[in-house]
Amino acid sequence: MNIIAIIGARLNSSRLPGKHLLPLAGKPIIAHIQNRLERCQTLTEIVLATTLDEFNQPLIDWANDNSQCLAYSGDVNDLMGRINAVVEQYQADIVVYICGDCPLIDPGFIDHAVNQLRQNPQANSISLAPDVRSIHEGMAFYTRQGWDSLFINSVSDMEKEHVGYANQRCHCLTPLLIQDSDDYSGIEHRISVDTNADYLFMQQIYQRWYAQNSSDSIVPLKWVVHTLKEETSLRLINGHVKQKKADQKYLSVSLYCVYQAADDALYQLSVKLGASLQEHYGLGTQLHVLTREELQATASQNSQNYHDEQVFIDALKHDTQHLTLCLLPTLLQHKVEQFKHAISANNSLAIELFDARDHCQSSRNIAFKWLNNGVEQTTEQDVVIDGLTLEQLTKLITSLL
Repeated sequence: MNIIAIIGARLNSSRLPGKHLLPLAGKPIIAHIQNRLERCQTLTEIVLATTLDEFNQPLIDWANDNSQCLAYSGDVNDLMGRINAVVEQYQADIVVYICGDCPLIDPGFIDHAVNQLRQNPQANSISLAPDVRSIHEGMAFYTRQGWDSLFINSVSDMEKEHVGYANQRCHCLTPLLIQDSDDYSGIEHRISVDTNADYLFMQQIYQRWYAQNSSDSIVPLKWVVHTLKEETSLRLINGHVKQKKADQKYLSVSLYCVYQAADDALYQLSVKLGASLQEHYGLGTQLHVLTREELQATASQNSQNYHDEQVFIDALKHDTQHLTLCLLPTLLQHKVEQFKHAISANNSLAIELFDARDHCQSSRNIAFKWLNNGVEQTTEQDVVIDGLTLEQLTKLITSLL
């Protein structure tokens, strides 16, 4: 019987680009997932399913050196198509789908679920019984018949992008309700890596374990549950992060700023604001930076550097994202003034933020004004907010959407 574990991963994440190759305890996240799957007793093959495009080539290169890989040449958003290509190529009898962003999958639970499915041929998928509370994330289990039914019924873009989503509409699966393999209850907490805060949390978990244990061990999920129960500080690292909902469309945001020095206030605010919008509200952000430096990409968001001012301005002028945020010094603000209504017409909402000290004799630090479908929404004076915090600014922006 071919029992194939298929890891779905690609580097194009809107909230944490390149996350699968970020290091944990000296190895990329994807390597830890691979290692944990290799501890399973029931699996026949482990295959990484990604997309055949230049952006994901580093992930393909890693897989070619460390794992089996199928790089899908179809629609990059068709996760079901990617997984099905592996299912057909490897003639899977049981499909174990693994999200590539959960480095705490439990090998014992995977073996437990697979064995339950093998012993109960009347079912074609696995679900935890309604009375079970567990921290598990990032896994799904199907017989070949169950997978084929799910794949055929995944017809909308949303159903193709999210494994299992079609079953909510047409109830095409017959699940086997099982108990957990151990007691993983007692705490509810995210163990997937979707944002920078999730990554910082996972770094802490891995550092704490390997500081006291051998490098050839894996971080036990039971130990994670116990540690989270005991230490509130760990839970606070990413406790604010919201899981994206499959049936909700999330807006994209462009942030335009200038980097002149490491302590540049507007640049630092742009980076922090982008991360906050991603983690608290699920918005995908793209940071556009005008700079003479060779800046490294930020860990938390997609970024594009510009060395030519006119190219930077042209990118802003023709930006088509729903929301544009401009955090620019005075000189560039004047240049943007002449076409700012065109920006708003393209986007539907454009917000300018700047250091108020550039505009008035005031100790107040941030001024803002916004355009909604080309109509300026402020009074004759720029609105200046005293002591604006990042949290207040984030709430202000999302309230305008």
